[in-house]
Amino acid sequence: MSISDELRPVCALAYQRARALAKEDEAAVPAPMRHFLHMAAQTPRSLTVARQVLETDPAFRAKVMEDANDATVGTAGYTWLRRLEAAAAIPPPPEPPRFDSGGNLAVHETDDMESVELRRRVRELEGTVSSLQAKLATRTLQWRQVLRELSAAMEQIPEDQHEQIIDLRDPPASPSASPSAAHRAT
Repeated sequence: MSISDELRPVCALAYQRARALAKEDEAAVPAPMRHFLHMAAQTPRSLTVARQVLETDPAFRAKVMEDANDATVGTAGYTWLRRLEAAAAIPPPPEPPRFDSGGNLAVHETDDMESVELRRRVRELEGTVSSLQAKLATRTLQWRQVLRELSAAMEQIPEDQHEQIIDLRDPPASPSASPSAAHRAT
């Protein structure tokens, strides 16, 4: 299987990171990549090995992610790395429930109903946390977009009128300094 042009920069970055790790401790380099570290140019085989290591070794992938961005590995390569990270973060599916011959929920002798319920609740809460993290990431991106648009709009307003605009990033220091507090005092 050949490496697409979009993934070549990611695989090249993986070897750069592996070489840096090898200077400190060669054992820190994933074993499949060690043979290819000192090659002047990467071969299709060496690039395939790098791709396989990135797909299967989350610790090494995290080290490569530290240096990766759209500029260093291209948009397609960076998106591919982020998708690998996201896929690794998905927990395995829960075990299907076991039933005894009477159709009742079967519980191992070492399990009691309380521990079964606690594990179910933990899985439920983990799902909730994942959902909230995704929503937070979305809201953060939306907020950053609003700030960019606000900054662009501020550039359109003459500088002598800036003081008339309320800066939402720096709220007043005390309630008495706010316009609504002054209005209530009258």
